[in-house]
Amino acid sequence: MTSRRQRLQTLLNELKPGLYERDDALALTLLATLSGHHTFLFGPPGTGKSLLARRVAAAFADSAYFECLMNRFSTPDEVFGPVALSALKADRYERQTEGYLPRADLAFLDEIFKASPAILNTLLTLINERQFRNGDQLLPVPLKGLITAANEIPEVEAGLDALYDRLLVRLIAAPTQDWDNFSALLQGSANPPVQVSQPIDTATWQQWHREMAAVRLDQQTLLAIARLRSALARQLPDLYLSDRRWQWAAGLLKAAAYFEQRHHTQPSDLLLLTHVLWHRPEQQATVAALVADELARLPLNSEPLLNELEWWESRLHEQLFYQEDAYDTVEFFPQQFFFANQGEQRQERGGYFYVKRQAVHIHRRAEPVHFDFFVHQSQMTSRAPFHPFDPLGHQRENVQCQFRDNGILTIRYDELGRFDHSAYEVEPFSPPLKQRKGERRAHIDPDKLAEAQTALAQLRQGLDQLKAEAESLLGQLQQQPEPLFVRAEALAQMANGWANGIEDLALSQLRCDALISLANDVPCST
Repeated sequence: MTSRRQRLQTLLNELKPGLYERDDALALTLLATLSGHHTFLFGPPGTGKSLLARRVAAAFADSAYFECLMNRFSTPDEVFGPVALSALKADRYERQTEGYLPRADLAFLDEIFKASPAILNTLLTLINERQFRNGDQLLPVPLKGLITAANEIPEVEAGLDALYDRLLVRLIAAPTQDWDNFSALLQGSANPPVQVSQPIDTATWQQWHREMAAVRLDQQTLLAIARLRSALARQLPDLYLSDRRWQWAAGLLKAAAYFEQRHHTQPSDLLLLTHVLWHRPEQQATVAALVADELARLPLNSEPLLNELEWWESRLHEQLFYQEDAYDTVEFFPQQFFFANQGEQRQERGGYFYVKRQAVHIHRRAEPVHFDFFVHQSQMTSRAPFHPFDPLGHQRENVQCQFRDNGILTIRYDELGRFDHSAYEVEPFSPPLKQRKGERRAHIDPDKLAEAQTALAQLRQGLDQLKAEAESLLGQLQQQPEPLFVRAEALAQMANGWANGIEDLALSQLRCDALISLANDVPCST
């Protein structure tokens, strides 16, 4: 018995003759029709849009096909059928719908956005509800799918957003690019006949339609959708995607999985969204790039584990090593603190450097000047010159200090405060270090260290499980047959991205191993 996949592959091959560089468009339009959705073909005249629509119609047995070229003079009679004169005589306003859109299984409406509001308003209800009001009757419409085309996109002020939003699959029909294909086009027939060996009847279509609804969206697909939705919001904030469009897009993914003989979707199915999530043609390339980038990421929620690894790495280094230089400082109790007014009291008593220096005259024409002062270590963060405090707590106006980038304190002395013209030299001061940043701590809390060791061991197990799952997903992706609805090179790009993600996980494992070794290498005396 022929599988659905084999049947569809045969069908697509039979419909291809004469459609050059239209394999993707044919497959996606057929998929949209099989899933009960509608298609929009954007492109200039003469790019095979109507031929593609007729080929999709040829895939179905016992189906009525309707086709109409719209313009601003088109009347509802041309689309929905003329008014029945016999009904008018009986005071009923009814249309003769046989042979028109309300009785069609497949339809192609060219230049759809040039139609009058009277046509478009009725069309909106027809394609959305699959119903047509004919007089006082509400008739069911057998429409499987509507294929539309235009060489322009409706402007927002045109009020056609509701109709445009219901055209789920959006494809760009460009002129033939490859010379060999163009040469074959010139030498071939304008409308070569096709023979369909096993067209799809209505009963089969209905059965497939019911069964594909049971296909489930797997967790990897949902995670990829969440990431893609966030990326679109960041990169294309003006692109509005309705909840209905996302819901219908999920149905399209399920249909693709169904015809690939799967009971659930997988992230590769999201490549179809390249043809669903753009509004204007110039957005299509950006959407395609975003879809490709997001699908190149492993469809696993690895962020919590990696963030936890980052946190424990920082925590362990804080436990084992000094995080900044620590200086040998003194407390400063100036006389002023005890006798000054409350508003003048200095509250910071600790963290001071006590400096004793002598200022030597450059030409030795005066005796050296001996002085001492206090400098708070917080001044090390500034490169501005300042006056230090004398032992009584007053600023020493005849001394100017300034910390350099290397932490050295430069000192200038001048009795009158003219430091740029000072005749004295003063030896710089190097703040005394108790311990340097990065040195191992002398005392380590054993309980906190044991907690880190346990957490890192659990993290390593989590990374092992995550990497094993990633390798399994990559194996499944690489082993699947060439897809019906997405390009093989797009799958190869995904597989390459996933392989890179697995390498990153391996590096995270090595990083975790290094932290475990570091935690276990602490001397017992600590």
